[in-house]
Formats: sequence, C-alpha cells, structure tokens
Amino acid sequence: MTLPTPPAPPPNSRLLQGFRSFAVTAVWVVLGLMLVASLSGGLALPSQAPPLQATDLQGKQVDLAQLRGQPVVLYFWASWCTACKLTSPTVASFARRHPEVRVLGVAMEDADAARAYLGQALPPYAVLVENPAIRQAYPVRALPTTVVIDRGGKVAWSRQGVLLPGELDLRLP
Repeated sequence: MTLPTPPAPPPNSRLLQGFRSFAVTAVWVVLGLMLVASLSGGLALPSQAPPLQATDLQGKQVDLAQLRGQPVVLYFWASWCTACKLTSPTVASFARRHPEVRVLGVAMEDADAARAYLGQALPPYAVLVENPAIRQAYPVRALPTTVVIDRGGKVAWSRQGVLLPGELDLRLP
C-alpha cells in the first residue's frame, strides 16, 4: 500500500510565514519601545508648568494660569504628523470621558494649516495655535508630545510619542 503524497506547499508559503513572524516581532518591539518611552517620560520641564498663553481656533484667549485648580492635558500635534493621527483619537476619547480635565491641543503649525486639516470636525477640546513663547516654554522635539499638569500647576507626567488607549487615564493626577 502506497501512502498518498502530501500536497506541495504554495510557492510563497515560506515567504509569507517569514513575513508574519517578522511582523509579529516588529509589533512586540514597537510596543516594548512605547512602554520604555512611557516609563522614561518626555519633555525635560521644570516641576511647575511653564506659562502658556495662546489663542484657540475660535479666537478665544487661553491662559494656563487661569486653569489652576483643575488638571490639564497639553497635547502637541501637527497635521503632517503620522504618529499624531494615531494619537488624536485616543486624546479625543479621553477628553469625552473626562470633562473634569481641561484638554488643550496645541497645533504646532499655523492656524490655516490646522483649520484646513480639521475642517468642520473639531475635536472635543480646544485647539490652540502655537507661538514663539510656547515653543520656548515647551521645547517640543518630537510629535506628538503630551504633558499632564496637576491641579496645583505642577507637571505630573509628559510623553513624546504615540499614546496607547487608556494611557492618559492611568496618568490622571
């Protein structure tokens, strides 16, 4: 009795297996790097949050000093930033779930570029337009950058890079 010959594997099956293995490894490496970045922090800021005064896209003045007494999240982003496009839904979801926290998105570009990108779909938080004073006080080197400020105006946490869903919830002061 002769045993049947097993079917030949598809011509690219070993290549696909190798690619899947690489993709899974890459995802784990990225998640590990995000965890390390999260634990190591972000911007080198003084313990007291630097001043921040800016105009939002509706023309309203916002002054961080006037927000003392409530926690604040500063989210620095730009329309051209791919990582920001991954983080923005996380920040928007956080803002909807935590109305007691003042979330301020700081567009690191001019108002026209931010408006053109957002269109009519404004996020559930104020979008400020960066200015030279903000760039000096908050030396953002990578986007997105997120800064959590406690009720007393102290920097509780900061992070450069993509936020994981729920990560801001863990950082609430």
